[in-house]
Amino acid sequence: MTSLRIENICLQASLELNETVDAYRDRIDVSREAHLTGYLMSHFLITVCCLADTVRFDLLMESLKADVVEV
Repeated sequence: MTSLRIENICLQASLELNETVDAYRDRIDVSREAHLTGYLMSHFLITVCCLADTVRFDLLMESLKADVVEV
């Protein structure tokens, strides 16, 4: 798997994370918002760790910095 493909996977996961947080933003209260974000990020990081053999972590970190999740 190429570094560009890994970067695209990370960007797609980041976009899906943002969409999920936006979808639930109106449905959850402040106390549960942090829990939801932590839950989603843990699944995102597990996926990334499964790709650890081929991930260039400098590209991963750059893609994560590009799309900040605001809750």
